[in-house]
Amino acid sequence: MRSRQAFAILILFFLAHIQCATQKDLRVDALNRITYRKNDTVWQFYTIQPAEVKIKKDARQYYSWYKPDTILITYDGFGGKLLHGSFTVFYPNQNLKEQGNFMKGLKTGEWKTWFPDGHPETIMHWREGKKDGPFEVFNASGQISRKGSFVQGELNGYVQEFQKDSVINQVLYHKGIAVIPPKKDSTQQPAPHHVPKP
Repeated sequence: MRSRQAFAILILFFLAHIQCATQKDLRVDALNRITYRKNDTVWQFYTIQPAEVKIKKDARQYYSWYKPDTILITYDGFGGKLLHGSFTVFYPNQNLKEQGNFMKGLKTGEWKTWFPDGHPETIMHWREGKKDGPFEVFNASGQISRKGSFVQGELNGYVQEFQKDSVINQVLYHKGIAVIPPKKDSTQQPAPHHVPKP
């Protein structure tokens, strides 16, 4: 019986601790939330103090940070509060323009952009401030026009260009450099196809 009471008290203490931590996180987020308006465009985002961040040497990262009435992006450095958490931009017509997440000033995860009429414009993946993962680019009608993949900020793998859902061009990349296949010798004959006997 006593062990059940002790277990119940432990559970209540644990739940109270979680609730306090959650309320504290919400309070901190509320204090760091910024809504910024300029030329009828609205930005909504969160910031953190830069003292919590150390710049990695040779990381080659673009940090996004905020000073009153300005969002700045600088290479391997920052001079204000870093963007941290959800980030959303709206067009004057209230349609979404851009949406994604920051982790201590660096873009992370999936980022999307839209045309003013609401059609998708891009879908990009980021990791520690560098493009990393699949991407898609759309035309103004919302049809895919280009897709491929990045690894650590460099194109890697096949990048395809589309016209009306058909591939019109395809280029293979390795570490950001287009891999050009060797030219075929016009004097060489194609190898005969051998059909296995039944």
